[in-house]
Parts: sequence; structure tokens; C-alpha cells
Amino acid sequence: MVEVQRGAKTWIAIGAGELDGLFTQGRTLAEIRQRMIPDAIATLKNIPEDSFEVEVRVRVPNFDAAIEEVKRARAVGEEAQRQVQGDMAELVGRLRRHGMGVRDIAELLGVSHQRVSQLAPGKAS
Repeated sequence: MVEVQRGAKTWIAIGAGELDGLFTQGRTLAEIRQRMIPDAIATLKNIPEDSFEVEVRVRVPNFDAAIEEVKRARAVGEEAQRQVQGDMAELVGRLRRHGMGVRDIAELLGVSHQRVSQLAPGKAS
């Protein structure tokens, strides 16, 4: 496992356990994950970069809890969006079977008529 933490101007990665002794740094989180950590591990262990996987834990002191809360809220929002899309598709289908036109359904639901057509393909009106 490698822990990555924000330094003064760079990201710093430090190994733990069997990777004790690993240290590297990079300007961006992407650089440190994709290039610097694999290179440092390959050098430390004298193995090819594509022969291992590593768990990376990113820490940003004073922000870790806020970052996790935003991730949780985002996941809840994404699940709610999936639920709304399913409910909307079911309702659009019911309204279409009731004889309502795509443009009227769009007006009722506050979406485009193209979105209604995507949700319940059928005869356009």
C-alpha cells in the first residue's frame, strides 16, 4: 500500500509494509499515480512496471472528511438520478399508451421531446 499526501507544492508518495522505503513525488495526482509510483516500485523491487498492482490511498489533511462526504453525496445523487430516469421512462410509456403525444409529455415533464422519444420510442406526434 502506498499513501499519497499533498506536500507544499507536490504530491508525495510513501510506501508501507512490503513497500517500506518507497518514496517519490510528482506535481499532479495523476502523474504520481500513473507514472511515479509504478516507476518507484519497479525500481525498488527490481521488477517490471506491468507485473504488479498497488493500492493507493490519497490523503489531504484537513479535507479528507469533506472529500468523503462529497463522494457519498454524489453516489446518493447518482442513484436518485437512476431512479428518476426509471420512473420517468415508466410514466412516459404509460402516457404514450394513454394516447398522449411526445411533445405534450415533454411539456408536462419539463424535458425535451427528444428525451421523451428516447425514453419511450414509438410513433412521434
